[in-house]
Amino acid sequence: MFSFKKEERLSSKKTIDSLFKKGCSFTESRFRIIWVKTDSGSENPIQICISVPKKNIKLAVNRNLIKRRTKEAYRLNKSIIFDYFTKKNTQLAIMLIYQSNKILDYNDIKNKIIVILPRLIKEYEKRN
Repeated sequence: MFSFKKEERLSSKKTIDSLFKKGCSFTESRFRIIWVKTDSGSENPIQICISVPKKNIKLAVNRNLIKRRTKEAYRLNKSIIFDYFTKKNTQLAIMLIYQSNKILDYNDIKNKIIVILPRLIKEYEKRN
């Protein structure tokens, strides 16, 4: 359960395009979350992509650091949404976009991810 396999990563150009065209979004404490219901045929209920824009964080080293911290926080806390969407037999594609120009430490990012994941469930229930 604490893994982050290749199948869980969102890499399909077609799915990413549909995220930006048809996706629902909300902003929660330094992250913008865009999600869309998919029928990817995958066993994983969630596929996720993490983005840190160059506009906000100039150095690639720092962008990669934020992405690593965010992936780790998601990996350790994904059971919050993984179980819910597995029971619903639903698949989602999610993009997390980091929107701050400051580098947060791991504990701050982890706390924000813990707030974001239940909110994603609430947003999903509102729309379906």
